[in-house]
Formats: sequence, C-alpha cells, structure tokens
Amino acid sequence: MQNRLEKTLDETRKIYVSGNESFRDFCDFTLSIITWNLLSDARISPPNFKNTTSDKYNFTSVLKTLSHNAVNIHSTINEALHYWNNLLQNQQKYGLALLKWDDAITENLPGNSWKLILQLWGKFFSIFPSDNRDILCEFWEYIERYFVAAYNNENAYLTPVALISTMTQYLRGEEKNISIYDPYARTGNLLAGAQHIVPGVQEIVGMSSTRLSWKLATIRLLFTGVQSNIHLSNSSKIDVNNDTFDMILSNPPYGDSRDSISISVKDQHLATIIQKTKRLEVLFLSHMLDKLSDDGRAAILLPSVFLTGSSSVKSLMAYILYRNILDVVVELPQGLFERTAIAPVLFCLNKKRKKDKNIILINATNEMFKSGRQLYLNEKTLTAWLQQIQDGSIPNEKNIIKVAPNEVVTADYNFYKLLHLQEKEDNGERKPVAQLLVEGEQIQNNLVLVQREIAVLIQNYNN
Repeated sequence: MQNRLEKTLDETRKIYVSGNESFRDFCDFTLSIITWNLLSDARISPPNFKNTTSDKYNFTSVLKTLSHNAVNIHSTINEALHYWNNLLQNQQKYGLALLKWDDAITENLPGNSWKLILQLWGKFFSIFPSDNRDILCEFWEYIERYFVAAYNNENAYLTPVALISTMTQYLRGEEKNISIYDPYARTGNLLAGAQHIVPGVQEIVGMSSTRLSWKLATIRLLFTGVQSNIHLSNSSKIDVNNDTFDMILSNPPYGDSRDSISISVKDQHLATIIQKTKRLEVLFLSHMLDKLSDDGRAAILLPSVFLTGSSSVKSLMAYILYRNILDVVVELPQGLFERTAIAPVLFCLNKKRKKDKNIILINATNEMFKSGRQLYLNEKTLTAWLQQIQDGSIPNEKNIIKVAPNEVVTADYNFYKLLHLQEKEDNGERKPVAQLLVEGEQIQNNLVLVQREIAVLIQNYNN
C-alpha cells in the first residue's frame, strides 16, 4: 500500500505543481481529493452520516462524467464538492472548509490535468481496502509523514507511533461512552491512536492551531473505521466551555512564548499559577488538569523541566501532588522525535487514585533501538510494564521504583534524582529515599572539599 500511495502522491504533485503553487496548497488540495473519495465509500462513512441523494456526486460517477468532452470540468467538480461540503455541514457540523481549496489555483488547472489527477486517485482507491482499520491507520500515518514539510514548526514535532501506543496503553480500561480531549491535537495522531486502541471512545474533542493540521486531523478521525463523534476546531483560543473529559491525551507545545495562544482555566489555584509564568507547558497542563473529570485519567508528554524539579513548575507540581493526581512518571529516551533531540517525560494522571497509593517512577531511557539513523521506543516492554501497573502489580525491574508523594516533596520535586539515586543494594533491598538524599548531599559536600584541596595544591605548586 505504501509504495502505491507514495507513487500516487508523487505523480499528483508533478501534475498539480507548476512552479507557483506551494507545497502547502498541494497538501490542502490532495486532502480534499482524498476526502471526496472516502465520503463516496459507504463502508467507512462517519457516524450518522447519510448520502441523501443518488450516486451522482460520488467520486467514481463524476470521474465517468468527465470522460465526456462536452462537460465543463471545473463546474462539475465544484458542484460535487459543494454537495459534500453542505452534507457535512448539515449532518456533522464540520463547516464548509473541510473540502474547500484555493479556487484561484484550481481554476487554472487544465482540464486534462484534472482528469489525470482524478484517474490517479480513482485507480488507487479502487483497490484500497478502506474497511480495514489497520490499513487505514497506516494510510494516515504515511500521509502525515509525507505532508510534514507543510506544517509550521510547532506542528512538526509529531508524536512517534510507538509512543502513542504507550500513552494509550495507560488509558485502556473497561469504561464505556468515553469522552477524550487533546487541546493541541496537531495532526490528530494521538486522538486517532486513542480512537483505534482505547475501547469505548464515544466523543473526541480537540484543537488544532493551523487550518491544514485541523483539516488532516478531522479527516483522519472521521475515517479510521471507528464510529465516534468528532469535534475539532481550528483556533488559537483554547476554550471548551464548562465541559470536562474522561480522558486527556496530549503532546502540548513547550517554551516561553504564549502570545499567540489563549487558554481558559477556571480553577482559581491554577489560574494563579499560570499568571506567574510564560511557560506554555505549564499553561497547557493547567488547562488539562482543569478539564479532567473527577474520575478521569490523562497521559501527557512534558519537557524535562518536570523531571528535574525546575523552579518554573514547582507550584504546579505541588498542586498535583496535594490533590494526589500523579500516578506514573516515565523518563523517556532522547532522540525519539525525528525533528528534535528533546527527551520528554510522560506524566500519567489519575483522579481516582487511592490516598495511600505510591507514585510509580520508570527509567525508560534504555528502552529503545536504532533503525537506520532514527531511534525508536521499545513499546512492547513499556506497554507490558504499564499493563502490569494497571493490574495492580509493580514489575520487578531495577529501573522501576515506587515513592510516596511526600518523598517527592522531600526531594524538592526532583524525579530525576529519585530515579537515579535509588539503586539496589547487594542484598536486593532498596534504601529509603530520605537516606539516599542525605547520602547524596554528603557526597556533594565531600566533592566540594576535594575540589578546594585540589585548588590549594595547584596554587601552591604555581607559587
């Protein structure tokens, strides 16, 4: 499938791009062609979606109509797309932009070029097993990678597939009629992973910051072979009214710039915290805590400042620990993302935690393998560990420890220190965290004394 898809995309691009059109325009145009094909396929229609007329506007019917020379190609295609857009608007509330493209560009596309492009995609979809969920997921993953050059920088850091599987594993459960939310959905890959892996997902809500990413996210969620109600918006203002969600899954943006994004937080404690910082990850995490239901769970990727107890996140960490929400922390390997060397940390949150339950810390920095120049997460091992933790048992691994919330506070919210100081003794037992912290400070003090002695020896030698 991948080879045929790549060939179809490459040939479409050669026909479409004449030198003036941008790659982003090509991606927008191609997504509309793909959506038109998929809407015409009754096997994978969106939930409650009905084609209310004859097959006149189906992709294959229009392709046959275009074989007649007397037909006005542009008006015929525009009429068909207008029909499907109106149908989506009336039945699904997705707006008229889902199949829309730049008319100024397509009007200049010669009729013969139109025919060639439609024939290419007609041939591709004629043998495409669109009712196979696994192949549909692979299809969207490849489309996402092919289009990556068209995204802006903040959308380019796409979450690796293995990491999506790991995050969704934590959310798996027996719940039904689940609502799931991502305030920074990018291309929809995390939400699509949840839709595909987590049973019982009924409603999906998300925000995408650019029109192209919103379009790709919406289309891929509509056509994954899973029936869910989809509500995605394209806006820099993140606001979902008073709604809360059963599950939250997200890879939010990191950094200091928040001028272009507006996020609502109703909890007064969280509102106070975000007023004191410009860190985007603090803003987004505060918003997600605010939107997680009273018995909800979340899997969120965050920067390493949350692992090391940076001063910029301590107030928020104190809030999370006081409310006993933090369940699992996973230190991830560096180099998993294709376009950045960042080493994120996975925070798993659970508002149903028992009061006396420990927090599980996992050092997964060695759980990766290399293929070519890219590093990949060893998802089988990590998902197995998370499954054991969900079942109530702690894997007997040296890289997995449990700590009480008060021990995290004693460590000044430094999970990295807890993970890397707490080693097994020769007898197989672990020292208490408090004792390890004291020993660590003693080692640091001794090191300072040694450094001073060396400095004195060097000075005496020079004199």
